[in-house]
Amino acid sequence: MIRTLTANPSLDRTVLLGSPLSAGGVHRIVRESTQVGGKGVNVARALHLAGAEVEALVPVGADDPYRALLEAADAPLRTSPVDGAVRTNLTVLSPLEETGTTGSTGTTGTARGADGAWSAESPDALGTTSGTVTTKLNEPGARISPTELEALESALLTGIGDGAPRGPRGQSAPTGERSLAHTVMLSGSLAPGFPEDWYARMVRALHEHGAWAGVDTSDGPLRALAAAWGEDPTCAPDLLKPNALELAQLTGLDAAALDALEGAGTDLDAAELGPVGEAAQDLRAQGVREVLVTLGGAGALLASSQGTWFCPAGPTRVVSTVGAGDCATAGFLLARSRGEDAPTALARAVAYGSAAVALPGTTIPRPDQVVARPDAVRAL
Repeated sequence: MIRTLTANPSLDRTVLLGSPLSAGGVHRIVRESTQVGGKGVNVARALHLAGAEVEALVPVGADDPYRALLEAADAPLRTSPVDGAVRTNLTVLSPLEETGTTGSTGTTGTARGADGAWSAESPDALGTTSGTVTTKLNEPGARISPTELEALESALLTGIGDGAPRGPRGQSAPTGERSLAHTVMLSGSLAPGFPEDWYARMVRALHEHGAWAGVDTSDGPLRALAAAWGEDPTCAPDLLKPNALELAQLTGLDAAALDALEGAGTDLDAAELGPVGEAAQDLRAQGVREVLVTLGGAGALLASSQGTWFCPAGPTRVVSTVGAGDCATAGFLLARSRGEDAPTALARAVAYGSAAVALPGTTIPRPDQVVARPDAVRAL
């Protein structure tokens, strides 16, 4: 069983404007869509489509519209009740300002008219980010109460192992005894009311129960997690899934250089990837078992006890990058649950991420849309 936790779920609303975004102006929305969001939910939905035994744990009220949308999406749902409403994250897609270069801002087909505005009738209007500026407005989320947080922690640990710690509190089960049969992936930001070191606390608790624990987060919760495992090795996750910016936050690498690496294409050599691999292995030396670094359109890198590998992304028409990292996580977890080796798991992670960016919004790829290329993986 794989359990994902989305600590701060969201309704992801995407709107397409008919003209370039202008501060203080009035804009016409020509198309919009709303989808259930949240990193752990995305991971669970991808695993569910692939036939894996999975459930998505989400703090949500019984009457919240989010719950109804998630149930309609046929997601394997486990809820922990809260009073606050699920937040809404707004993505605004607006056409680029005209530059005078023919075709420089349009997409394939007739999405833009002669006046530079998007056509509401274009079937690809919401299904591409080509020729658009993306502006994101994210709500912080409703505050979770101490009672609600306690209930969520109980729900997270229920059914893990035999329901009781494997050893004295504060001591995790030995690494070799942590079972992939009890895999938990903790994902996303923390809503107001969560302690910043909450992920560190939960990793320690999961390890005490003999579970395998992965984490994908950023900013304060990520830094708090690293600080905690520096003091207590039981807080180090079995999988850490940073992107380039998050790796820079943890290791002090140049964020701008990593950002350039993401946009440099897939033909990266060992010298270019060397600092990333060294940083990932340094995190392993601090206690993290595996580090999966997603590098945008370049591909991904995996550091494990067996070595360091890079897998380039295949050629893909990018439609939406939202949720691509979550799908990469799902691909990795799926491979590991099937007993595939590290290089194959990396290839499957990249394949899932590549398939996701070819789909609109936070659409989750089906298994038949995913083509893994283990032969493309190379050791560093």
